[in-house]
Amino acid sequence: MLLYRRLIDAGLGTEVIRELLPCMNGSAGADTVATLEREHAKLLDQARELEATADRLADILKSL
Repeated sequence: MLLYRRLIDAGLGTEVIRELLPCMNGSAGADTVATLEREHAKLLDQARELEATADRLADILKSL
């Protein structure tokens, strides 16, 4: 349940999460794997953007 909540918080829609549920049991078709790879790449991009923003804020704080 915690993973489900985190996936929603990360921006994945319920349709995508429903498609990914078979992966939790170690089985998935090629389409599901492609969806998982796409969503993973999007999450990594978001994480990089958040880290860059956090770095900018840290620089601002250091200059105060």
